[in-house]
Amino acid sequence: MFIAHVEELQRRYSRILARHRFDSLVIAAGEQRCYFLDDRPVPFHPSPDFAHWCPELSSGHLIQIRAGHKPLLVYLERKDFWYESLGIADATWVEHFEVTSVSSPAKLWDVIDLSGSVAFLGEDVARAETLGCEVNPKHLRSELNWIRAQKTAYEIDCLRRANAKAAQGHIAAQEAFFSGASELDIHLAYLKALPCDEGALPYGSIVALDAKAGILHYQNKRTARIGAQLLLLDSGADYLGYAADITRTCLQPSAHPILHALHSDLDKLQRDLASQAVAGVEFKQLNLTCHYKISEILRTHGIIRDLSSEGCVEEQLSSVFFPHGLGHMLGLQVHDVGGDQSGPDGSQAPPCNSFPKLRMRRALRSDEVVTIEPGLYFIPIKLEQIRAKSVSRHVNWELLEKLLPFGGIRIEDDVLVKADESVNLTREVLPS
Repeated sequence: MFIAHVEELQRRYSRILARHRFDSLVIAAGEQRCYFLDDRPVPFHPSPDFAHWCPELSSGHLIQIRAGHKPLLVYLERKDFWYESLGIADATWVEHFEVTSVSSPAKLWDVIDLSGSVAFLGEDVARAETLGCEVNPKHLRSELNWIRAQKTAYEIDCLRRANAKAAQGHIAAQEAFFSGASELDIHLAYLKALPCDEGALPYGSIVALDAKAGILHYQNKRTARIGAQLLLLDSGADYLGYAADITRTCLQPSAHPILHALHSDLDKLQRDLASQAVAGVEFKQLNLTCHYKISEILRTHGIIRDLSSEGCVEEQLSSVFFPHGLGHMLGLQVHDVGGDQSGPDGSQAPPCNSFPKLRMRRALRSDEVVTIEPGLYFIPIKLEQIRAKSVSRHVNWELLEKLLPFGGIRIEDDVLVKADESVNLTREVLPS
């Protein structure tokens, strides 16, 4: 699959470079950096443009793409006793590149063919400009982002394997939760199951017990736990640079009965929305459908009274309980590129004024991967914003007082879009 992936990229990129009148494209992996005024390195991830071609995860390298040639990998081979350098001698993918090793960053560009018109994608803008490259050309970047959104069979397999890894972590974390573990211990159980350290995750895990589930990007890991009833775990895994992004909410059997009912209804809704994520569907419409359905759930359980689902959406009451978008593109980046474009020229999809946090604003295409993540939250800040408004008369504040200590519920799967059906990559390995 990797051979076919590289061949397909060669075809795609050659067509695009010719269309933009470039003879070649140089892509930088990126540089290792340290924290400000410190010698402690920031965890490194190669640029997604580089990772699209090459699964090498270390810094400093260049790739040159030219029509009719194997991709050229200029590999920075470090001789170092401060840090381990694994090298690529045993990598199975190397044979699909023309590889030249250099011993210092100063020699990287000595190998690059600078004849003709050369584009450069990366951060080292000054060096590339000095050598006559056109750096980060906007229209080229837009078209490459557009094609990167549609995954090859190799990329889909990597995303499927990333989901399988993350599923093992979620299973272990749920077991830790039911056994009485703290947020930190749940997090450690997750890492052990993969196994990896925190720096190898595609994003920082959200491990939220009870009220902390109402903080959408909760970043802490508490060491104490006293009778927690709810766990919201948003955590993924990486496979050769490709990310899984999965959320599950677990409830103790003794949790409030309405919480169990809300969880059951939201899970059914999530599965239904995932099944509707097929080619041609406008994601904005799917997001709107989600708001109507969440409004119905709120009404069914008496949280909202005397107001239709349409009224909930029109009055933006549904957004109080579901303040983020339904999902986003997924791939080499957790929030992958292309969701805000309406075409390869970089034109922007129209804004979604009613739902400004929506990251995906156009019709889905085959072989794209998106997250589907409806949520239902009890967030004090959001609720206080409407308490003095006329719409608050439709809110069952007495019931909400009982639910506020439990933060909220989110369920998230990674979904492969196809022409006639969707493929839920997450439910294949983590059914519930």
